[in-house]
Amino acid sequence: MSDKILTLESQNIPTEESINSMNRIEVAALLRNMSLQKTDYDNLQEKKNYVDNYNTAQSVFTNFVQIPLGVLVVLFIPAFIIALFFITTKGLLSGFWNIVGTGAIYAAIISFLLGLIFGLLCYKGEQKKLKEYQPEVEKYYSSNEWLQERENFLNKLLIILGPNYQAPAAIETFSNYFNNGRCSNLQEAKNLYENELAQQAMNQKIDQAVSEAQKATAAANKASSKAGTATAVSVFNMFRK
Repeated sequence: MSDKILTLESQNIPTEESINSMNRIEVAALLRNMSLQKTDYDNLQEKKNYVDNYNTAQSVFTNFVQIPLGVLVVLFIPAFIIALFFITTKGLLSGFWNIVGTGAIYAAIISFLLGLIFGLLCYKGEQKKLKEYQPEVEKYYSSNEWLQERENFLNKLLIILGPNYQAPAAIETFSNYFNNGRCSNLQEAKNLYENELAQQAMNQKIDQAVSEAQKATAAANKASSKAGTATAVSVFNMFRK
C-alpha cells in the first residue's frame, strides 16, 4: 500500500468544470491518479472487511463452537478405539462383518484426523493473512484525519464522476479515452463508456445465442444420426429375414 497514494489530498481534485477546461493529457494524468487512489482505498476496505469478518467468526467460534468441538475431539477417538477393541477381541462381529466393521472404524479415525489436520492448516493460513492485514487496517482506520481525507475524496469523486463510474476500471478507462484523444470532456467520456458497455452486452447476447444454436444443431444432428442408424439396422434385419 502506497502512503503517497493514500494520503493524496482530496482538495487537489478539481471540479468537473475545471477538468473540462484542462488539456486532455492533464485530464488523463489526473484520472489515472484518481484511479490508483480509489484502487488503494478499495483494497484497504477489502482488508478491513476481512479482518472484521475474521474477528466476528473467531468470536462466534470461541463462544459457541470451541467447547462442543473440544468435547467431540476428546470423545471421538476413544469411543472408536473402544468400539474397535470390542469388535476385534470380543467377537461382537464375525467373518466378513468383522472385517467391514474394523475397516470402517479405521477409515473413520483416519478421515477424522486428516480433516482435523486440514482444518488446522487452513486456520494457520487465515491467521497468517490476518497478521498481514491487521496492522495496516489499524494504522489507517484508527486515524481520524485519514478517514476524513478518504471521505472527502470519495465525495468529490462522486460529485465529479457520478455514482455509476466509481470503479477504478471505469476511471482508468476514462483516462485512456482522454490520453488517446477519443473525448474532450467528461460527458463525452461517460457517453463513450456507456456505448462500449452496451456493445459488450450485445456481443455477449449474440455469443450466447450462437452457442445455444450450435448446441441445438449438434443435438439435432446426433438425433438424426441415431435415427439413420436405427433405420439402416432395421432395413438390414429385414433383408436378413
